[in-house]
Amino acid sequence: MHSILLFYLTLIRYILSLAAQANVNIRNATFIAGIVTAKQSLTNDGDKFASKLNLTSADPDRLTYSFLIKQAASHTVDAATTVLTQTAVAILENEKKYREELRKLIKLMDFHSEAIGQNEDDNSLWDQIVALRSESETIKKKINEMDIFLQSVTQLMSAAAETAYHADCEYGSIAASERLQSVTNELDFSKNKSKDLEKRYLESYSKLIRESGNQKTEEDVAECSPS
Repeated sequence: MHSILLFYLTLIRYILSLAAQANVNIRNATFIAGIVTAKQSLTNDGDKFASKLNLTSADPDRLTYSFLIKQAASHTVDAATTVLTQTAVAILENEKKYREELRKLIKLMDFHSEAIGQNEDDNSLWDQIVALRSESETIKKKINEMDIFLQSVTQLMSAAAETAYHADCEYGSIAASERLQSVTNELDFSKNKSKDLEKRYLESYSKLIRESGNQKTEEDVAECSPS
């Protein structure tokens, strides 16, 4: 009787061990199936993006150090390009505002030069000119500060392009270099327009000073002339 009971206990333990092993195998199979599905999804989605960047497909089986470095270099180019673009937009917008203020100044000074001694509101015109000059100088100061920051951004962009090149990310390197050149050309064009207006502003300001001096001289002569 004791032997029979021992036999059945041994048999039950064996059956339980088989069931436990089967459960582990099922979980392992499910896990492996999930990995295969994820790999297939990553491969399909990654191929589209990789084809645009000229990168190797993001297959988990090929996640080598070279592949990861290439991906990181590409992301670095994207980040540097964003900083460059936002900085350029800020400079261009302020350059535009600066030119608008200069145009207002030129128009007001030319009008004042023609109307000196004929307008009772000369002092009011001068106040407007001083206010506009103050505003234009404030904008110019902002532009100068951003130009200094742009130098750092330019170095960052150049470094990103060089890093991408050495990481065998040729598309990223070329894209960074082309974007930097494009932004540089656009900024140079805008700044040249501002310089042309600055010359006109200086000419109008010099004319206003001369006319103001002549008018002052005429007033002094009239006061000193015998009645």
